Amino acid sequence: MAVREVPAEWVASRLCSSDLAIVDVRGPEREGGWIPGSWDVPHVVDVRSLAKRVAESGATRVVFHCMFSQCRGPGNASRFEAELAKNRVSRVRVYVLAGGMAGWVNRYYGT
Repeated sequence: MAVREVPAEWVASRLCSSDLAIVDVRGPEREGGWIPGSWDVPHVVDVRSLAKRVAESGATRVVFHCMFSQCRGPGNASRFEAELAKNRVSRVRVYVLAGGMAGWVNRYYGT
């Protein structure tokens, strides 16, 4: 099953929500800017460690992204979702930011 995409506006409207975790898997590309409150996680995500971090944070919605959300973001989101399913964690929903960081920048910082 493909991970559901959500638009930048959906994420922006929930930035202050304690149940949202934003996982930025861009690595060094993050130096160019990031979504407020996002977690800097290497692009090869240790899904078990991330699941623990999500549980500790209380997040029930996790949004992954990379630069364009075409490869690293969706791939890691799928792996994370599979880890949740394997452990029968059903309260956490996994998403991918449509358009990735590029889409975010175009929406909120573009000309």
